[in-house]
Formats: sequence, structure tokens, C-alpha cells
Amino acid sequence: MRLHFNAYLATSLVISSSLYHVTADSTTTSIRGTRSASQTSSMEENLLTSNTRFLIPKERRLLPHEGVMRTIIIRVTDGEGKQPITDARRESDTWFGTHGLALAGNLNSLTGLYEQCSGGKLSFVPSTGPGVVDGVLELAVSQNMTGLHVSTAGQIARNEFNLLNQNLGIEFDNYSIICPYGVKGSGGLAQTRGNHQFYAGGADRSLELVMHEFGHTLGFHHSGLPNEGDYDDNSCMMGCCAGAQQMCFNAAKSWYSGWYTEGHVMLNHLSTPGQWGKVNLVGIDDYLRGVFGESNSFVANIGGGLFMVFNRKKGINSGVKAYGDEVVIVQQWGEGGRSKVLAHLANNESNRRVEFNRIQLYTDFDIAIEVCNIVFAPVVTGPQIDVTDGLATQSSTAAGAEATRAIDGNLDQSWLGGSVTHTSGDEEDLDPWWELSLVEAQQVQHVRIFNRNDCCGSRLNNAILELYNDEGELTYRHNLGAAEDIKEVRLGENYLVSRVKIQLLGYKVLSLAEVQLFAPSQLRQEPDYASVLVSISDGSGSQEAITCDSTMAPSISLSPSSSPTTSHTPTVYTAVPKDVVLLRDDVPCVFQSNPSQHPDRFKCTIQPTTASDEPGDYGNAPVGLKGKDGCLLFVSPVTWSWAGTAFVFESSASLEAINNCFAAGVLLSEMLVVTDSPTSAPFSSPTNNPSVTPSLVPSSAPTN
Repeated sequence: MRLHFNAYLATSLVISSSLYHVTADSTTTSIRGTRSASQTSSMEENLLTSNTRFLIPKERRLLPHEGVMRTIIIRVTDGEGKQPITDARRESDTWFGTHGLALAGNLNSLTGLYEQCSGGKLSFVPSTGPGVVDGVLELAVSQNMTGLHVSTAGQIARNEFNLLNQNLGIEFDNYSIICPYGVKGSGGLAQTRGNHQFYAGGADRSLELVMHEFGHTLGFHHSGLPNEGDYDDNSCMMGCCAGAQQMCFNAAKSWYSGWYTEGHVMLNHLSTPGQWGKVNLVGIDDYLRGVFGESNSFVANIGGGLFMVFNRKKGINSGVKAYGDEVVIVQQWGEGGRSKVLAHLANNESNRRVEFNRIQLYTDFDIAIEVCNIVFAPVVTGPQIDVTDGLATQSSTAAGAEATRAIDGNLDQSWLGGSVTHTSGDEEDLDPWWELSLVEAQQVQHVRIFNRNDCCGSRLNNAILELYNDEGELTYRHNLGAAEDIKEVRLGENYLVSRVKIQLLGYKVLSLAEVQLFAPSQLRQEPDYASVLVSISDGSGSQEAITCDSTMAPSISLSPSSSPTTSHTPTVYTAVPKDVVLLRDDVPCVFQSNPSQHPDRFKCTIQPTTASDEPGDYGNAPVGLKGKDGCLLFVSPVTWSWAGTAFVFESSASLEAINNCFAAGVLLSEMLVVTDSPTSAPFSSPTNNPSVTPSLVPSSAPTN
């Protein structure tokens, strides 16, 4: 949870000292990001052993990926009185959102965006101590810094602060030094896997750049495109660009961050020609909101340095600057390596498959990756809760725009429609809020917020939604991120709610057109996902290509033995056709006895989808379908989606078992089923013909 601090004080303590100049052994710089760390001088080594309060000792210099990191901003004034371009209040707002982003003018703060991307696992909060105001310390040095490079100026400031801090005793995990105007360099410089950054030339105004530099302190290197340098991966904060304020990191950085381990899937065990595996990848927003199941993953480690995500453009990732709603494949060697975008695949014939050869992968096999399908799940919403008898209040009111307008049932989002709330926005209304107290506590699963849409919609950027239970306890708090015309907030689980609060931080105007609450639905919200096939070949061109169509049903792919004399082609079963979504409606499945002179069968009605009368006959090979709570039933399909609304099949299971597994609101997902045993190819010698051992390749690969 982010911490909100009081408004910046009118005055601040300026710390000064005599100059103590230290020359670094070696320095490499970059105006956009770090290249390498500078060496610690012998003076610093002595200070480290004498007093550890002023500077984190060496064994703690690696910034962890999780936890609450105390951070201090050191704002430097040089001997000529030159100061940084950006004032302290704005810097604090950019780092910590201490002024509700009203001064920084950003969509997010550094800590807000890292909290969102990490799922609340990493946060940066202001350090406190003598002279520190909202995380900022003013430091005056005696030397003129004009013409010095940012790395040299930063080291001077750091060393002076270290000397002073032996007495001040300010504790911190991470520090950011803002150099004065006139220092060479117009960007940031960070120590990879260190605990600090240096900024010059107003670079600290840019949230995107600050986010990037802090990424270096976490150990992330740059991300670019093949043959185009270290940058320009605009799907990742380590390669992106101006305006990147509502997005996170690419597949490789996400894997190594450790923030999403429950969504990891390992495919690097695929190494023999003929092997393949399928994964269903969800986007980061669904993953972090808990909208995913056992058959879903977030990030895949394929081997050959390849990592893969479904770059779903919504929620936390709604501001991603490239490859939105595509499967993005990057290559990175090792945890701290540079990454390159090698491919981005969509659900269309011209851009759904890519092949990588062994030279690219440093392997003795080739890898093909194909997008089989991208599914945008239907939105599930329960019944709307009547809140018109609740008590709506707000922090202030302007132009008669009372808080009750947001629960009057009028969905007109324009000011002239007379149904939009409005707070005063004056100096007496810091951190404006709107609240709704319900007559009785209600179970809530979904909140819908209507924004004003005739102007000023950006006012709702980074609004905070809070829910309180019937005992007044805060049970849910969420930064809503980028403002939208209508914001759908799916809570991921059910909350008992007696009070709803929406708040902005800073001196701002809060306007709402309508706020709606929805009770839990009997239908489960399914994630959006990309179904992706990864297959291995020998690169000779003689092997028949493994495709989505040829792998629709088998549950295992049989690996050939080390001898080239044995081969196997898996039996292909009929499986769920492309674009057919088996999402159950709320009508129970039925057993049909001898319908119209046809064999006995079952029918389950489904929500409208693409019509398919395949396979169209009886006695078909069984297909495993996964239903409620991971249950598995094998059925023989008759028609997958008759008229787009009915799934007809044969099964030995009872009607009760079918209704328990294929329950209302459940998305039935295909499981792979066992193929026939392999046969041996002709062999010149009748003896020592090797056996073939099946190699399991499940739809969701092992996580060990």
C-alpha cells in the first residue's frame, strides 16, 4: 500500500560541508541508462567499516526485488548556487506521489507504478531524518559543478553526503542524486544491481526515465530490437520511450523479477525433434487480479534464451507502446543480460508463426512458435445492487454538483446533463473524496465507475478506490491507473461492502457521473488468453511441420529415441475447433434418450459462440475437457456448437457428474489426451531395435 505524506513544508534544511573530492577508478556513462558501475574508493571503504548508518554496507547494496525500500532524494546546490532544474516538491511527487501527481503532471508515480507492476510486492517510500522533507534532502557543496559530467558530479555529492550522514544518521535503502543545472548530461545514470542513480539536465522530471533507472538498480539491463542497439523495445520500461507511464516489463525481465512465479511455465525441457507443448498465456492484468486458472500461465521460459508473454493491452498494461494484444518473444541470456525482441505474433495468417534456427538459439535443434488462438473472454457481471437509498457524500461541492448525482441512475456523462458531481478544487480541499454508505452491507464482486466525458476525463487518473466492510475495516484498496470513459473494476473475489470511497491525491477536482455496484455472478470471469504452440524440429526440412491443427488433441508427444531409425507420428483426434468458446450458460445439461432416432447423447447449452456442427457423427475419439475446479471428463463430441449455442456429446459419465463438472458459467478448456503407441520404422538389422518412451508434453508444462 502506498504511503501518502503531508504537503511539502515551506522551508527545508540545507545541509552543507567542505568539499571532499574523490576520483573514481573507472566510469562508463549513458545518457539514457547505465552501462556499468563505478568502483568504490578506499575512502569509502574506510567509512563503510566505521559507520554503517550513512551508507548501506556492501552485502546490502543489491536492491531486492521485493519489500518496502526507503529512498532518499539528494538535491544538490553547487558552490555557485546553481540548483537542479526541477524543484524539490515536483521531485517528491514524481518519486512518491506525495502531492497526488498534481505537481509532477504524470499519470503515475515511481512507487505507484512499481506497486502495480509487482502486484504490491515492491514499493519505494520516502526516507526520514534530519533535514529530509517528503523524502528530499537539500545538499549544498562548495565546488562549482558546471561542466562536470553527471557521473563525476554525482560521486562528489555522494561522498559529501556520506561524510555528513555519519552524524545525521539518515537510514535508507536507495538514494537518488539530482545534480545542479550546468552539469553535463541530460539523462540518468544508474549502478546495475546497485542502490543509487544520478540525474542531470531535468531528467528527473520524466517518470519513464526514473522508472527505467530504478530498473537498473533491480538488475534489469536494456531491451532493444535486433541490429538496432540497446533500446526501442517499446513493450518494456527498459527499452521504451516518452509517455510510457502505464506499462511494465517484457517477458525476460518479468521472469527474472520473481514477481510472477505462480504464472511461470517452463518449456525448456523440449529439446528433441518432434516434441511440442501448448500453453495458454494470460496478460499481466488478469494474472495480478487473480483472473486465471490452473491451465493458464503468464510468462514462458522456452529455452535458447527465449521468453514469451501475451502482451494484453488493458488495465495495468493499458498504456503499452508496442505490440499490444500480441504474443511477444524476446531473447535474453542470463538474469542481468540485455534482451532483444525477436518476434511479435498475432492471431492472423500472415503473422502467427515464427521459426528460430539453432544458430540463433545456440542449440542443436530449431524451435517454432505459433499462435493457435487469442481469446477475449466475455465479460461476466452479476446483478446490479440498488444503491439509490444509500448516503452519498463528498469532501466539497462546487456549482451545486452534489455527491448524490453519482447514484441517481442517470448515466449522462456530460456536465450539461446535470448528473455529474464536482468538488471545489480549492486549497481547502486537499485529496478530494467521494463516499457512499450503504443501508446494509452487500456482497460486491464488481464496481463500475462512469467518468465525465465531455471534458476533463483525465482528472480521474490514479483515482484510489477503497472498500470498507460492515465493521469499518478497509478490505480493498486499488489505484485505478489511467482514467477511462467507463472503468470496470473486477475485484477478483467477493467483498462484503458497507462503504465505498473514491479519492484523488493532491489539490484536484473529483467528478463522477455514476458509480454502480454489482453482486457476485454465478458465472466465473474467465481470462483473456493466447493459446501458443512451441515445437521442436531438426531443421532439415524433411520433417513434417508441427502446427496448431496437427496438435489439437494428443496429450503426449512421443519423443524418438537417440537412434534415428525409430519415428512416430501422433494420432490426431478431433478437438475443439478454432474460434469456438465452450462457455457454459446457466441452464443445466440434459440427457437426450434416442432423440430423433439418434443414439443417446448429452446436450449442454453454451453462451453464443462461433457455430460448428463438427464432427457431425457419433462414436468419435474421446476428448478430455477440464471444467469446474479442475475436474476432467472425457467426452466424444457430436457437434461442438450446434447453432452456436449447444454442445452435444456422448459420454459414459452420469448426468450428475457432467453437471457438477460442466457447471454454469464455467469455461470448458481442452485437455490433451493419450495418443497411440509408437511404431518402429524399418531397420536394416533385426536386432537391437530401440524402444520408444513417451515424453509427456502437457498443455501447461511442469513448473518444477
